Amino acid sequence: MKGLNVTDKAAALANLNKQARVVNAFIARMAGIDAQIAAEAARRADIAAEEAHIKAEDAFRAVQEAKQRLSELVESGVSNS
Repeated sequence: MKGLNVTDKAAALANLNKQARVVNAFIARMAGIDAQIAAEAARRADIAAEEAHIKAEDAFRAVQEAKQRLSELVESGVSNS
């Protein structure tokens, strides 16, 4: 900025400040979008975890029922002998 008068320097500084505000607004917008993406990913992970939990409960119930049927078959086999 050597050789510029005070008015030119003030105008250049004002222009730099304006550019900085535009860049900051862009960065803030991108950060907001990143936050939305992260929130959506967390929401989907939560849904997937809930679905996995339900499947695990169903599998556990199926195993318990199979054990009960096997036990009944063994008991009926023993009493028929």
